[in-house]
This record gives sequence, structure tokens and C-alpha cells, in this order.
Amino acid sequence: MQGNNLLIRFLVLVLTGTMILFLPGCADTLSGTFSEERLVIHYNPSYPVLPNISGIDTESLHPSLHLISTCEPLSFAVVGLSGNNTGSVYEMLSTLPFITDIEPDPKRYACNDTAPQAEETKMISLPGRPDDPRYPNQWSIPATNVPGIWNYREKSDVVVSIIDSGIDYRNADITGQYTPGGYDWFGGDTDPYDWDGHGTHLAGIVSATTDNRIGMSGIANISLMSERIYSDSYTTYASLAACAVVHAADAGADIILLGYGGETESRAESKAIGYAAQKGCVIIAPAGNSNTNMPHYPSDLQPVISVGSSSRNGERSSFSNYGIYLEIMAPGEEIISMHPGNRYAYQSGTSQAAAVTAGIAALLYSRFPDISADVLRSSLDATAGKKDDSERTIYYGYGLIDALAAYQWIGNEEEKNSVQENQTFSVQTHNVPNKTKPDTIKPAGNQTIILENGWNCISFPATPSGNETAFDLFSTVHTDGHTIWRYETGPEDAGWHSITKSSLIKPLEGIFVYSASRKNLTYSVPQTSIPERELYSGWNTVGTPAYEPTPVREAFLSVKDNWVTLLALNVSSGYFDTAIVNGGDGFFSDSFLTEPHRGYWIYMQNDGILVPPGSMFHPKPDPDDDEIVPPESDPQSDPGSEF
Repeated sequence: MQGNNLLIRFLVLVLTGTMILFLPGCADTLSGTFSEERLVIHYNPSYPVLPNISGIDTESLHPSLHLISTCEPLSFAVVGLSGNNTGSVYEMLSTLPFITDIEPDPKRYACNDTAPQAEETKMISLPGRPDDPRYPNQWSIPATNVPGIWNYREKSDVVVSIIDSGIDYRNADITGQYTPGGYDWFGGDTDPYDWDGHGTHLAGIVSATTDNRIGMSGIANISLMSERIYSDSYTTYASLAACAVVHAADAGADIILLGYGGETESRAESKAIGYAAQKGCVIIAPAGNSNTNMPHYPSDLQPVISVGSSSRNGERSSFSNYGIYLEIMAPGEEIISMHPGNRYAYQSGTSQAAAVTAGIAALLYSRFPDISADVLRSSLDATAGKKDDSERTIYYGYGLIDALAAYQWIGNEEEKNSVQENQTFSVQTHNVPNKTKPDTIKPAGNQTIILENGWNCISFPATPSGNETAFDLFSTVHTDGHTIWRYETGPEDAGWHSITKSSLIKPLEGIFVYSASRKNLTYSVPQTSIPERELYSGWNTVGTPAYEPTPVREAFLSVKDNWVTLLALNVSSGYFDTAIVNGGDGFFSDSFLTEPHRGYWIYMQNDGILVPPGSMFHPKPDPDDDEIVPPESDPQSDPGSEF
């Protein structure tokens, strides 16, 4: 018991900020084995030290629990747990009042689809091109129009941090680009040397020395920094990656390239990404190599540019993940780059595509050093080469990255004010819904939703009568096993969540449903139902509150000062339809009709409350008065949500 009390005292001191463990500010190493379960404990750093340590119940504390590390900037600690004691440890930790959250520490894996393949292509030099002998084999450079803006003879101050397996900075082709300042989180020192090769391969794509008659050509002539988070096992932990992201941001990185991913979300990692984004870093990550639309982190996080892989002919690589978070495509097949030991090799994967994107982003920064991260990101999205007339698709995102077009877009003031740039905003306070005259009364009775074969995005304008569960509503729908999803945007539980059988359906929420065949869903609408939905700054899934085709500007009138653009998934093509823009006309007109029961993605520049048009003028009773009074008009008030 005395040992347990000492361990709790030690844990309390670390978590409450009275003791600093390890250096630098975020500190961790890959001590232990990957079979050991790890928990991430989020704590309140301002909580005072507990006065009576011995008063804490320690009966359920197990000797197998040990402290691994802390990350002071993000207020979390990592503990290891050997054995099957997770439940009791959770119970014990939940009794400590300074702990705000406990989560598993998910693993992360290198996003490489193939092992390095030795080069076999003949090396030649071409007049008028970089004299690096392998440049003719680098098909990704001309495919992305990099030569149109290349300034490889002029070194810029841009810093790209690569969070991966390290960098072989002894390679003569990259020695001049490498800069110290990173960290080896795997070994626990300041020497992030790469013995494996994955990080070195990415580094060469971004910034191998160009026109030096050695090896290959890098896209940008910038400085490379390294954060080593794994070795030849290709496996690490999300908490370790989070520490590396924070360290890279604090060390002055302009661009952070993440070469890894996994299917389980990590709040520690999400906090680290937000930390780096607030410092102005451009964050780029591979979309994953599983040919699936399952969640993938950290690429699915909003501040991260999620990059898919394309082939030589511009098609999506067979291994490349897809989905609504895929943002852009870049060459990722048979990419030649450096390998430890002054060697070169071909490798394929969305990591390679992400490295191409990071190189182009660094090149743009070197030409426009004063632009913001938002403008740079917008330039890539707005100018990507489209596969068809669709603005954005689940298979190609905005399209194939184009360095020259992005450069021209940034330099053109008219294009810089286009819709794409306006899709990034900061969180602000709630706005009270605007008032207008009552609209038509919403119908009651039975309603029918038609599900097409494949993925559907639907919405219920009201909670079904009788509070039917998801099982009640979707029990006849034959699916592929991971079929019904919702996306939360608010301050809690943000991200993708599967809808369980017992879940109740929220009104005005976009729901993603996979159906193996065309199917009709029938549900009953309550006689009196005036739902409302709180929408947050950023992307939200949403449904129209109308039961008949209604112009977008009318259906979303209650948030007319807050929303920017609306996207609808086209079920037949699997792509997004052309964006509808608030106040837009012509191709982007907000006079287009919304479809009943259809779900949308909506981008909000501020928080707001979505209510049906007919309910916007309905006053709410004052609890202290029999008279009917209108809602508060104070713009700082938060009307909240009634459901």
C-alpha cells in the first residue's frame, strides 16, 4: 500500500505541474514494447495540488501501472498498463479530480504501400534541366508543373519538419538542406538519424539538393528538420506523434509533414494538431493506403491537408484511401528518392504524395513568404486539376495538385478573394437567428426517404414520432457492415461517430447511410415539431428543415449571416455537386432548391442556430411574465439548443 501511495503522489505531482519530467517540453520515448497497453491522461494544469494524498482510494491501483511521460504544453500524461486491468485503472483514475479525460493511446503506422525497390532506370542528364542524374526519372515534378516556378538555385528560409523515421542527413544529396532542432522521440536524444529509410525517402522528395550533379532533384530549396518517432517497425503511438508535432511547431517549422496514420482518433494528437495550426503551420498528411473510406487520422482532422496518391496517368492509385476528408491528390506511385547509405529507391504510397505536396507548399512559401497558411492551402485547393466538372469528389478531393496554377492564383488578387479562400475562418460567438415573417406550416404524418444503392447522405427534418431508434428506422437496410455515420463538429466529441442500433436520430443532422439496394424508408412526423440545430464554425453535416423543395437562401435563412458554402453528395456519381455559395449567383447560386430529406455539408464562418423558416418569428415565453416576448437581441447571447 505504501508503494501505491507513493505512485499516486508521483502522478499527482506530475499532472498538476509541480514537477517536470523529461526534456524537451513534450517528452516521451518508445520505452517498453508495443504489446503494452498505454493510456493518455488529460489533466487540468491549473488544479491545485491535492492536500491529502493518502485520502485517495488506492485499493484499485495496480503495480502494473507506471508513468511513461508527460506533455506539458498539451496537459496530458502517458501511463503504461501491463495485464488486463484497464477497467479498474479507469475507475481509479476517474476518482482523481484533476483528471479531465482518459483515452487509449492508439498506434500509428508509416503510410508506405510498397517497400523500397532498387532503381533500374538508366540515369541521364538533359540540357536545360537540373543536372542531377536521376531527374529524368522523377515524373512527379513535370506532372505537377513544378518547373514553371522552380527557383532551386536560391535557398529560402522556409523550414519543413518531417515527422517520421528520421533523416539520413549524411547523404551528400541532402547534407546542405538538413538543419538541427528536431528530436529523436524513439531514442530520446537530439540526433534523429534515420536507419530505416521512410523519412529519408520523404525528405529527398521535398528538398534533395537540386542541380548539384548528385542523385536527384528536390522540389524546394529549403531547410529540413526531423522528428523521429519510429524505426524499422513502422509503428509508433499517437501520443508520441503529438509530442513531435508540438516540438516541431515550437522549433519554428513553417510546414509539418506527417508520414504516418491510423484508424483510431486520438484527442492528444488532435490537440497537438490544433496547437501547431494556431502557430500558423501548414500541416500535411497522407490519406492512407487501404483503399477504403474508413476514418484515418491525423489526415481526417480539419487543420490537416489530406493527400491521396495518383498514378502517372492522373488516376487514383488503387491503394489510396478516399472519402469526404480527402482534400487533394499528388503523384505517389513509383517515386524515386533517397535511401540511407547514399542509395536511391522507388517507393509508392500516400506518404510520397504528401511529400510532393509539402515540397510544392514549401516552394510557394519561398516565392510568397508573407502569405498565411490559409491562403496557401486555399491556393492548392482552388487550382487543383479537376477530373470532371465536379468541384470536389470523394475519390479525388479538389483534384491533382498544380504548382504553377497555385502560384498564379496567389499572385492574382481577384482569384485570391474567390470562394475557396473564404472557406477558412476562426471560431467566434453565437449569433441570434434573424427574424422574418412566418413561412408555411410544416406537414405532419408519414414521410418517405428514398435510399439509393451506395452511399446516401440523408436528414430528418424532425425527430420521428415515437422516438424510433436507428434500429427501428434502418432495420430493413442491407449494408456493408459499417453503414451509418454521423459527424460531430462541436467542442465535445468532434469527428466521426458510428450510429448504433439504440441511437436516437437527431433532427436536421446529415447522416451517411450505405444501402446495398434501392430502399424506401417511411417514418411518422410529429404534429407539433419545431426543431433547431446548433451549427459550429467550420464544416457541419446538416439537413434542410423543409419538407418540399426550397431555395437554399430560404431554407438556411436563420444562419444567413454565418454560412459560406453548401456541398451535396451526388449519390449516382459518388462525387460532390458544385458548391452553393451564400449570396452567389450563376453556377454557385443560392437560389438552387434544396431537396427534402437530403443531407449536406455546410461551412460556417461563425456559430449559429438553424431553425425552420416558419418558426423563426415564433416568440418564446418569459418564465416571469405571462406576456410573449421575442428572443434576446444581444449578439453575445448564446440561445443554446432545445433538443
